[in-house]
Amino acid sequence: MNSRIVFFGTILTALFYRWIFCQPVTKFARLQYYALFGQKVPEWDGKIRGFVTPGWERVREELSASFREGREIGAQVAVFHKGEMVVSIVAGSALVNERDWEGGGGSHGNSFVNMTVEMIHPLFSSTKVAESTVIGMLADRGRLDFGAKVSELWPEFAAGGKDELTIQDIMRHQGGLASPDERFKSSDLKDLEKLGSILARQTTNWDVKARKHQMYHPVTRGMYSGEIARRADPKGRSMSEFFREEVADKYGLKFIMGVKEEEWERETVSEQLPPPYLVILKYIPQYLMGKLVSANTWGRLMGGDTHDVLQDDERSIVLGFIRKFFGSAYLNFAAAGSVAGVVEGMDKIEDINNVELLKLECLGSANGLANAEGMAKLADLIRKGELFDVRGGAMEVGERVRDEGLGFDLAYTACGYGDDRFLSRGLVGWKGWAGMAGSVLQWNEELELAFSYNTVLPYMRVGKPRGNRLMAVIEDIVRGGGG
Repeated sequence: MNSRIVFFGTILTALFYRWIFCQPVTKFARLQYYALFGQKVPEWDGKIRGFVTPGWERVREELSASFREGREIGAQVAVFHKGEMVVSIVAGSALVNERDWEGGGGSHGNSFVNMTVEMIHPLFSSTKVAESTVIGMLADRGRLDFGAKVSELWPEFAAGGKDELTIQDIMRHQGGLASPDERFKSSDLKDLEKLGSILARQTTNWDVKARKHQMYHPVTRGMYSGEIARRADPKGRSMSEFFREEVADKYGLKFIMGVKEEEWERETVSEQLPPPYLVILKYIPQYLMGKLVSANTWGRLMGGDTHDVLQDDERSIVLGFIRKFFGSAYLNFAAAGSVAGVVEGMDKIEDINNVELLKLECLGSANGLANAEGMAKLADLIRKGELFDVRGGAMEVGERVRDEGLGFDLAYTACGYGDDRFLSRGLVGWKGWAGMAGSVLQWNEELELAFSYNTVLPYMRVGKPRGNRLMAVIEDIVRGGGG
């Protein structure tokens, strides 16, 4: 009897997982969002809105394919080539954030609406591109030196074992400050003077003098770089104010760090939807079994669809955390506290819709709002050297080493841009960054390209496969002589 139960249980489990593997991501999303919002997510209407310059039609085709295959609910894409915008397209639906400015009450709109080119959207860590740009601009103006100790600019910073840390250590995520000693309250974050004092007394997550680790700082890098920028700027502006005055307003970008009330009232802000959590059922077996099952076999199990097959670096993440548990558990604790352990009220991906978080001037690593056009234009301005000298020290690339927070090898420039972030995807020569929910902001100097992608549907892939597919298309267009 027991053997029969095991046998039939195994068969039923296999059939269940076969069904799970073959479901598009939006299937899970629609089930979950109906339960959360009490309304149906609209089916894609088959339309791609916006413009595509002749020769770049394959970008539109790729975005269409992503929607047809059940990868998207709403998305924006923009591409610049040789300084000209050649693609600005949008498709699908979004919820409009209608929370109150005071207190952040209220919620999303009553129903899904067509996503538009003009809508701005939470970027998460793609905001780091703007953060690094401010630091690069201040260095270019002689206001800071990447190799100098932070304490030379900010004496109080030397406390807690931080006295030897340089500005480039902070920007390259090598300062050991990913997880703070205390969780920040919203009242602490609104007062930059008070926050500076709190940041200065933090201790490092490991002995940075004895051990050199690189660990991605998802939230705290923006806090530390913001205070560095405020002290380096002769006007004493916050990083948010500096970027608004010196970049966004000057060049006409829809790109905001720390939204102001008039901006909140003027702009249409789309909601970041929560992840479709059931999709993790696709990934758990892949994480646990790793290379025991080949990528081709996973693809066959998924009905020939390889999009949801984890890349080698994604599949190795769990094994890496297990190894660290036995060899250097303190790195696991630091990584675990680097997101949910930093700011009160910032525990879930959808918490970024909270107006109180979006208006903060100290979250330059995480709380940006932009549309794809503004993102791509920023990348193009950086690429062309219009904001600072890209031949200078800001773009000096550090050693490519294992990032203990992300789980794969990575190098950063001195001002903090990721260098060849998607090298394992065959995308070479790109700089910039990407966001937890899926946004991508990158540029390629050799190909004279700038690219951005926004999505309302997160599904927590380190490899950002939807953005990577689009990047591969635009690379192929340029290398093939198109565009």
